Amino acid sequence: MSKIGVPPLLPELEREILELMALSWPECIPQILAVSRRARICTANLLKGFSACTGTVDLVVREEVDPTLLPLLGALPLQHLVADLTDFLPTPPIDFRHPMFSQITHLELSDALDRDSYVGLAQMPWLTHLALDMHRPVDIYQNSLRHCKFLKVLLLVELSNDQQQDWTVAARGGKDHWILAEERVAAKAAAR
Repeated sequence: MSKIGVPPLLPELEREILELMALSWPECIPQILAVSRRARICTANLLKGFSACTGTVDLVVREEVDPTLLPLLGALPLQHLVADLTDFLPTPPIDFRHPMFSQITHLELSDALDRDSYVGLAQMPWLTHLALDMHRPVDIYQNSLRHCKFLKVLLLVELSNDQQQDWTVAARGGKDHWILAEERVAAKAAAR
């Protein structure tokens, strides 16, 4: 008995399916973007002239972003962002005054930049939750963190592919590491 695998979709058919999904169910665009690099490219090209996802508040980026998409990202009301910022803004230091950061409350960074690149974190007006790579020396972030006046939760996490899974759990209404951290902070406050 021979095994017959599922034949791959023709690129044109794959593109058609992705575009149809994005146009029919714009609320699913974040999940479509997470499928594969081809899906991101296809959907990104569609989004350049597509305004149906203007309500996107949560975004996970795993690969380099086409610089022409930065104005689109700046127009979104992003509140939660998980990314390697060098994929967005490859020239350090990062300009945290970019419109993309203007409404972000939860930021999870997986980049490996020098300390000067994080100086502007305090320029993010609504940043309350920040997750950083636990394997990086904390002094890299220390000066920047002193000036983050609204920061409530700082997590030092092991950055891995679990971020995507954690984000998916939260997007479906489950408890992600942010909710668990908030519960722990509330429990400590109640115990005082």
